[in-house]
Amino acid sequence: MHYKKIILGALALLVLLGVFLGSKYYRIYFKPVVPQGLENYFVEIPTGSSGGEVEELLMAQGIISDQEGFRTVAERLKYYRDPMRPGRYEIQPGWNHLQLIRHLGEDARLRYTWCSPTNAFWKMWLERWPDSSNRIPPPC
Repeated sequence: MHYKKIILGALALLVLLGVFLGSKYYRIYFKPVVPQGLENYFVEIPTGSSGGEVEELLMAQGIISDQEGFRTVAERLKYYRDPMRPGRYEIQPGWNHLQLIRHLGEDARLRYTWCSPTNAFWKMWLERWPDSSNRIPPPC
């Protein structure tokens, strides 16, 4: 009888420890951190930024609130480089640290296309519609 109480107590202690560690793991990795209703969901990472500067930038824009959790996940995923990958990134509301760091770590920068006036498309546009001052040309 005495051994049953010890075994049940040890099992209860293990369950409580598992719940505690599991909730901490969930909070760091899977709890949504990007809030709803931000004014701007775009992040501009300047050229030559360090990992700490990216953290400060995300904190200043209100994208993350738990800098320590962000750092933990970033170090685990080996996100930090010297220098960090620059660019403009679109962030989605409701993302957790894991999704945010994977998005910033892959080459998910927004791409811009440049349409030159010497482009063959624009020459064709001007040949077909010489009086195109009141028309808006289609995108490239």
